[in-house]
Amino acid sequence: MEWLTESRAKGEANPERRWLLASPVLLVALVPLVGNHLTASRASETMARDYARDVLRSVDPYALVVTAGDNDTFPLWYAQEVEGVRRDVSVLVLSLASTNWYLHQLQERPPANFEPDAAPELFRNQRWPRPRTPWMSGFNLASPRDTLPEYLPLGQAATGYLGPITVRLDPRALGRPYLLRSDLAVLEIIKDQVGKRPIYFSTSTGVYPDQLGLSSYLVQEGLVRRVLPRPVATSDSVRFLEVRGWVNVARTQALAFGVYHGAATAARARPRGWVDEPSQSSLLQYAVVYDTMASALRERNPALAVQATQLRDAILSNTSYALPAERRGVGR
Repeated sequence: MEWLTESRAKGEANPERRWLLASPVLLVALVPLVGNHLTASRASETMARDYARDVLRSVDPYALVVTAGDNDTFPLWYAQEVEGVRRDVSVLVLSLASTNWYLHQLQERPPANFEPDAAPELFRNQRWPRPRTPWMSGFNLASPRDTLPEYLPLGQAATGYLGPITVRLDPRALGRPYLLRSDLAVLEIIKDQVGKRPIYFSTSTGVYPDQLGLSSYLVQEGLVRRVLPRPVATSDSVRFLEVRGWVNVARTQALAFGVYHGAATAARARPRGWVDEPSQSSLLQYAVVYDTMASALRERNPALAVQATQLRDAILSNTSYALPAERRGVGR
């Protein structure tokens, strides 16, 4: 537009008129607006909000839930701060947990009071005392220097003792020969609070807790994995499933079919697919939950297993991971 204005300088002395004559070039901006209207629209798309509510409603009162980054954290903060959903839950996002200010905020900010009437029935018939201590006892807020270093060299595998939990920290599993401050914060919190306050990893963190050597202490409960103070063992509710690991089937079933609203949102038909492929991870987490239920309930509750399979396939059909036709309808 500047080039057109300058090129008209000889024939048109009035600068305002030159800019006016050059202004039609701005119509070029309408090309992406029109061309991307159908694929870029977020109209009536509530996936992020529904996902946030479901994750927060998956955990016990006054819990800590560890998340990975933007897509699985900002929706949770929105749900808590704007809609007032489960403000008693603390969120630790790994992408910020290597900064001093964030860990200080986590320490200094007390949880809001748990509101049973606004929570799922799972949590209404029990007394939940409000914690009075911060998450980390070894994080010195009074000192000008952080008690957690930026990183800790890990030249070879080492055994760590987190209260009742024993972990094997292996640089090969971590993919790097050092522990970050975020890793140290997570390990410190587990050491101080496991068995006292509920601690979870969102399934969006993937294999991260396994890389920290926690696999035998983790049990999946819907969209989260709970950290137990002892190795997980088979029970009436808990089973070990191939690929998935330890799963609290009863709790996951109660959440998946009695609490979650995001599954219906994720399964809603989208002829053009999901609006943004990099953020389809929230849909995939639901697909994993219902794939797990399809497998776990195949013999105990075939009708519910079929429902889980149908939800899984409908969710995957909106992603780049859609199942081939010959595998649809078959619970793995």
